[in-house]
Amino acid sequence: MYSGNEAKPQAPSVVPSENLPWFDEGGSSQIQIAPIQIAPTPPSDIAISYAPRVPPMPYTPNNINIVQPSYNFPKPDNSPVEDALADPRSASATLNAGVEAARKGDYKQALSMFNTACDQGNPAGCFGVGVMFMYGAGVQSDTQKAIKYYQKGCAGGDPTACANLGMIYDEAPNMGNNKQKAAEMYMTGCAGGDVDACNNIGWAYANGSGVPKDLNKALQYYRFACDSGSQLGCYNLGLLNNAGSVYGISNANMNPADLNYVACNAGDIVGCANLGYIYAQGLEGAPINYGLAAQYFNTACMGGVASSCNNLGVLYEQGRGITQNAGQALQMYSLACEAGLQNGCDNYRNLKKKVGG
Repeated sequence: MYSGNEAKPQAPSVVPSENLPWFDEGGSSQIQIAPIQIAPTPPSDIAISYAPRVPPMPYTPNNINIVQPSYNFPKPDNSPVEDALADPRSASATLNAGVEAARKGDYKQALSMFNTACDQGNPAGCFGVGVMFMYGAGVQSDTQKAIKYYQKGCAGGDPTACANLGMIYDEAPNMGNNKQKAAEMYMTGCAGGDVDACNNIGWAYANGSGVPKDLNKALQYYRFACDSGSQLGCYNLGLLNNAGSVYGISNANMNPADLNYVACNAGDIVGCANLGYIYAQGLEGAPINYGLAAQYFNTACMGGVASSCNNLGVLYEQGRGITQNAGQALQMYSLACEAGLQNGCDNYRNLKKKVGG
C-alpha cells in the first residue's frame, strides 16, 4: 500500500481509487507541496542563455562533427522499393551523399550535393547549404546567403533551419538585433520539433525578448524542451524555482503540479515524489500518465524517498506505464521496507506469496 511517510500528495477534492495499492485509507490531508528550495544561481552571464546549436558543421572546418539534418524528407509516391537501387539524383539520396561527403571532409562536394538536394525540393538540403555558408565550410562564410538558404529550408518545413534563422536574427550584429523575428522563428522551429528552439522561445518569454513577457508560457516551453531532451531546457526550468528573485513570479500563480515540476527539476526529491503521485492519480488537472509517474517515482526512490520506492514497485507489479516485472517490484518493495516503510514490507510479503517465493 502507498505510504504517507515522506511525500503523500493528496487532493482534498479527489479521492484516489481504493483498488490501487498506494491508496492511503486514512489520509485526508491536503496535498503536501514540496518546499521550493532556492537553486544556486550561476553567474549572470550564463544564468540563462540561448541553447547552443548542434549544427551539421563545426565552427571551424578542422573539427568535423556531422549530424543528420532534423527533417526527414518523405519518399515520393514513385520511390523505388526497398530492395531496388535508389536513384542517386533523388533529393533524399543526394542529401545523404552530401552528408557522407561532409563526414569525409570533402566540403565542396558536400556543398554541391546539398545545393542539388535543395533545388530538388528537400528543405534539409537547403538547411545544409545554410550551415555551410554560416560556418564557412567549403565556401566563403556569408551570413546573407546563410539566411537565404535557412529561409528556404524553414519555409519547406525544416525546423532546425527555422531555429538557426532565429539565432541569426537574435545575435548577428548586422541584423539590428531583430528580436521579434527571432522569436517568430523559434516558435516555428519549436512547433516543428526542434527542442532547442523551444528552449529559446521559452527564454524569450521569460525575458520579454521579442514577445511580451509571460512567465507561464516560459514555463511551458522550458518544460517541453526539458521533457524532449534539452539539458539547457531542464536547467532553465530549474531556474524558475528561484522565481521570486530571478523573475518576480509569484508562486501563488502556479498550480501544485507546476510547483512540484519546478521543484523536482531544481533537485528537490520530494517534488519528484509528489509529481509521481500526481501523475499516477491524475490530480490537479494533470492527466493520468503512469509512464511519467514511474519516471518521477524512480528519481525520488533513488533520492531516498521510501514511499516512491514502494509506489514504483506497484507500477512494476501491475505493469502500469512500465514493463511488468515481479522481480523489480520485489526489489522496490524491499528498498521501501528496509527504509522502515511498513507498506513496503506488506507489499513485499504479499507479492512473494503470489509468485510462490
